[in-house]
Amino acid sequence: MKKINIEDINFDLEYEGYLWYSNAQKPKVITKIKQEDFSKLPFIIEGNLYAKDEGISIAIKNIDGEYFITQAQVKDLPQDQVTNQKFVAHKLDDVKKIKIIQYWEESGKEELLEGMKTLIPSWKAFVGFKKN
Repeated sequence: MKKINIEDINFDLEYEGYLWYSNAQKPKVITKIKQEDFSKLPFIIEGNLYAKDEGISIAIKNIDGEYFITQAQVKDLPQDQVTNQKFVAHKLDDVKKIKIIQYWEESGKEELLEGMKTLIPSWKAFVGFKKN
């Protein structure tokens, strides 16, 4: 997972996700995003996008007027270091659950574990919806 800027987003991709605007009561399910979506008003409070074919997950948060955007490459991750999670979706039309993956990184050798490595939670990424 890495931090990116607005201009690093590939606006040509087909996404599954949502954007929650500052003037809306609930998030809006989308398949496309445009540079214009990052306007001053209304602004994006929160968003999650997933381009399935490319395996790209993007998380958008607006904190005190500044966008914090992260991107994760979720394609071809070692499956023994990934857990799949589903959470109940609130206020998303025709969406039953939000799908998330949790990625686990190997820690250093632990003295208390006879020098064995362990997995520790590293990051989470949005990977789509389970529809109604």
